[in-house]
Amino acid sequence: MKRLGKRPGRSDRSRRCGGFTLLETVTSAAILTVLVLAAFGATEVAMRASSRVASVDAADTRTADALSRLRRLLMPASLQMLEAIPPIANAIPEPMQDGFVYDNIRFRVVAGFASGARVFVPAVGNNPWRVWYQSPGNGDGSLMLDDGKTVTSILENVRNANFTLTGRHLTINVQTSRPDARGTATCQLKLAILVP
Repeated sequence: MKRLGKRPGRSDRSRRCGGFTLLETVTSAAILTVLVLAAFGATEVAMRASSRVASVDAADTRTADALSRLRRLLMPASLQMLEAIPPIANAIPEPMQDGFVYDNIRFRVVAGFASGARVFVPAVGNNPWRVWYQSPGNGDGSLMLDDGKTVTSILENVRNANFTLTGRHLTINVQTSRPDARGTATCQLKLAILVP
């Protein structure tokens, strides 16, 4: 008797056809979903961190710009014209006392000389320029500038600011709010008042 064998060229129907089973498809879909969700989570965390860094950088830049502006204003100031109001009730402006901490400063700058005398801006008959810390009582305040024409805010989100004269050196300390975990930043500007 002749054995029947496979005919050449015919496929074996008992063999598995190409493709995935349902279990393999579901498993790979679940793994892919977990990977995609993890990637979205990591992206969201990175975006939040990047946003915080940008906010902190912007706040630091605003503070640095304000301190640079104060430096430009105060460099030509006259030492004999520096005044401040002490932090006591009904106080009047006085020449800045050495080592005393003020929350404001009044000043005139030397713009030149005429007939051997200094020319001050603003002129001696007018109110001096002033910079002060303005607190709303609760929350952050502002560092303000009055140049005799306009009153403007030099820097917002200020928690505290003070001015101290030591000899011919003026120190300005500014504490600002930060949009990060530390909450505050303290910056200091020290400059020498060159004009007596």
